[in-house]
Amino acid sequence: MRKIHRFAALSVGVAIAVTGCSDSDSDSSSDSSGSAAELTGEPVVITTTIDDPVYDINSPALKVAVDDVNANGGINGRPLQSEECNNNNDANTSAQCVRDGLAAGAVADVGSADNFGSASLPVLESAGVARFGNQPYNQADFTSPASYPIVGGGLGGISGQATFAVEELDAQDISVAYLDVAAGQTLPPLLNAAVLQPRGLELGTSVGIPIGAADISAQVAASTEGDPDAVLLALTQDLAAKYIRTARQQGYEGAIVAPAAVFSLPVIDEQLQGVTDDLYFIGGVSQEADDFDDFQAAMKDAGEEAAANEAAYTVWLAVHEFAEIAAGLPEITPEAFATALSQTTDLDTGGATPPLDFTTPGVALGGQAPRVFNSTSYGLIYEDGELKQTGDVIDPFGQLS
Repeated sequence: MRKIHRFAALSVGVAIAVTGCSDSDSDSSSDSSGSAAELTGEPVVITTTIDDPVYDINSPALKVAVDDVNANGGINGRPLQSEECNNNNDANTSAQCVRDGLAAGAVADVGSADNFGSASLPVLESAGVARFGNQPYNQADFTSPASYPIVGGGLGGISGQATFAVEELDAQDISVAYLDVAAGQTLPPLLNAAVLQPRGLELGTSVGIPIGAADISAQVAASTEGDPDAVLLALTQDLAAKYIRTARQQGYEGAIVAPAAVFSLPVIDEQLQGVTDDLYFIGGVSQEADDFDDFQAAMKDAGEEAAANEAAYTVWLAVHEFAEIAAGLPEITPEAFATALSQTTDLDTGGATPPLDFTTPGVALGGQAPRVFNSTSYGLIYEDGELKQTGDVIDPFGQLS
């Protein structure tokens, strides 16, 4: 059964059952008082589709972001409302999620993390509705005219991990462990063709790990055989943490480069204590952004501190950027918002990313991913109980050149 929740600060008392990736089991709804109580007029509706493996992170982040916008005046005094849906890892469900959101009056799709863009994006295209701030996972996300991601998603993340390993760690022998799903299976050839071969290298061992695998010792052993200089992880939070612990238990001492998107500080503190040496995190947004501390504080206040990772921040960022753009429109309609995006040449995300230009096709994969407007990323290390940025902005495809 699909999980559908309607979020608006004027409808408080909505509980989200958080399991799996998040450690919180508290009621994550919050009483948005103050200016939120003064919001009037018809709600501005957005729709958001979320993959089941990240639902317990992105769902509370979406609610916290919507509540924050409404607590600070909404959109020109109107409440923001989100129609949110779990796609349950099913393409047909993903498409229906979008149809349901549009039927509820959504003017945009905002902050989606949907591995089934090939099913859902055509629905948005037909309706003339933009998908903004989404995680770009596959070819549909890379090429659809309705797709306006802020970050590079899996493509930018794994490419940034490989570039960081080569340019910052001087790694020559590199392996990868990836989530054994359709999108994950495309990563090894992409890494070779787009990142490593242009730098005179070839990817070593590639190992797929199934979602929900209980014992991954065999896959860890296979990917670390021969002691590669670095292993790249393209896995969910649970699998990545399990991989890191298992690799160190098996005696692998090389660098492990993991996605920052799935790790928050509480999760690192709880799951990775004693195994953080030579461990690096690569993320698509800067944690030195103007509002990153505000995001973490809001998630903590909502009882969702364990879910306050980069993936959740990307949802927060998308919601707030949507609200700011929508507030500047004479009339908030799907056509007006989509047109505004198509004409945006210098979107300021407060330092979370470089300024974004949606009028110029992206350069990732030699131009084969024109809708990936930002493929940069940032390196992080865990030190003294904090995640600290290290090195320069990672630019695997020469976006900033």
